[in-house]
Amino acid sequence: MDKKTLDFEKKIKELKLQYLASLPSKCDSIEQMILNLESGERSDESLSELARQVHSLKGTAGTYGYKFVTTICHNFEDYFTLASVSNSFDKKSIRRLLAFVELLREYAKSRSQNGTKDTV
Repeated sequence: MDKKTLDFEKKIKELKLQYLASLPSKCDSIEQMILNLESGERSDESLSELARQVHSLKGTAGTYGYKFVTTICHNFEDYFTLASVSNSFDKKSIRRLLAFVELLREYAKSRSQNGTKDTV
């Protein structure tokens, strides 16, 4: 491989590591927004921001080849959309949304211990 290709691959690996390192704090932010839903904060703006953050997480994961994160975020989006349309953010819905976040946290923890390659 030539130097440009090696430099490019090195940069991509660095970006992937940065993404994984930022995943726990992004999960914290998403979790807080879900907890705000539970406490009754359901403005159009707060719902849109939650959807935007999860969608952004999904898109970046797809770019870096983290298929598991993409799948979890996609399922989160589907469930969140259904709950939003019916304005049904009961305890069961909140628990399910939080479970998606916990899966992402566990994934980030696993990847930080095992490297950047998505083996799921």
